[in-house]
Amino acid sequence: TEARKNALFTLFGVELGVSTTAIGHVRNGVPELIQIDEEELVPSAICLTPDEDVYLGHAALAQVGTALEHTVLGPCRRLGAGRGFALGQREVSAEQLCALQLMHLLDGAAAACGRRPERVVIAIPSHLGDAGGAVIRAAAMAKVEAVEILDMATAVALSLGRDRWRHMLVVELGVGEVGVSALVREGPDLHPLATWGVDQLHDEPMEARWAAQLTDALARSR
Repeated sequence: TEARKNALFTLFGVELGVSTTAIGHVRNGVPELIQIDEEELVPSAICLTPDEDVYLGHAALAQVGTALEHTVLGPCRRLGAGRGFALGQREVSAEQLCALQLMHLLDGAAAACGRRPERVVIAIPSHLGDAGGAVIRAAAMAKVEAVEILDMATAVALSLGRDRWRHMLVVELGVGEVGVSALVREGPDLHPLATWGVDQLHDEPMEARWAAQLTDALARSR
């Protein structure tokens, strides 16, 4: 319908990563990232000074030398964990910090596109698990509608097309995160078999643990 076409036209995609964040949309049929502060990838860093000044991205990284105790890197890693971050003498939730990141991206998109996004699809690291509720709360704080929350493994699988594979292994190798996900396609539907993140790897060799768990997950899917 025309209403759905207009809704899709105004839909933007956001990545909330541990190391970087980004926002993009589809323009003339081609997906593209929107430059924020002249960069397509914004460092996932926030600095809240005692004077209530807020710095994000590269500006926050520039404060690390003088305000390390007031700076957070990768706040999304605690989404859904029930604990926030100590910034000086105050505690700030991961949802609040991610909301600031979202507002920074949305304002940058508004400057580039002439309008502030009203609805977004948000991708988060796969190993965050059941953090969808926390992401929706962060989006509400940023005054934007989160119409879909995707883990990054599913986002990658969808971008490659549903008909080109049945089993897929997606490895996320970020500066601040490492994760692996196994997915299976059954008809038009995608099903995650298992997901493991850096916090679950402990002392075992990474490659051996991934290989053993992936083999077990694939065997159970047959």
